[in-house]
Amino acid sequence: MNYNNLTSEGSYVKLDDFALCNIKLDSGWVGVHPKIDNYGLYYYLYDGSPKLGVAFETTLINLTKGALTSTKNYLDKSLLLETSDSCDMFIFNTIDKTQDWTGSLVTKTFTCDNSNSYLICIDGAPNVNSTTLQKYDYSKLTSGKQYSVTLNGGVLGLFTKV
Repeated sequence: MNYNNLTSEGSYVKLDDFALCNIKLDSGWVGVHPKIDNYGLYYYLYDGSPKLGVAFETTLINLTKGALTSTKNYLDKSLLLETSDSCDMFIFNTIDKTQDWTGSLVTKTFTCDNSNSYLICIDGAPNVNSTTLQKYDYSKLTSGKQYSVTLNGGVLGLFTKV
């Protein structure tokens, strides 16, 4: 994705029905995420203020620090990324572009209503049902089960295969 001499660092791990990606980029980094490789459904910005746009369009995708941003509408497009400062982001990816997912940040205790849901620790060390999670820990949830959440400054994402 990087076509210049600036530093980037990325990790990608394919899990059950999805993949997680973490990208860290230096200021001034510019890159293209070709449509053939674009499986990113949700972006979470840890730090920085990157510009993310759709190639050959005027569409800009606003990434806000601490927010989960859906990019589902751009799976069949190439994306351009430019950084004016160092940035760090998390991307939730589908494995199959025809498979839809919902995504949201969890802020309180909830009862799972779908057996195709996953809870992912996006940042920090939140506590779920008396278990302290670490960044990128994940678990497939049980429909009908209550999940007691204490964020402790952490961030949890709930992703459900539709």
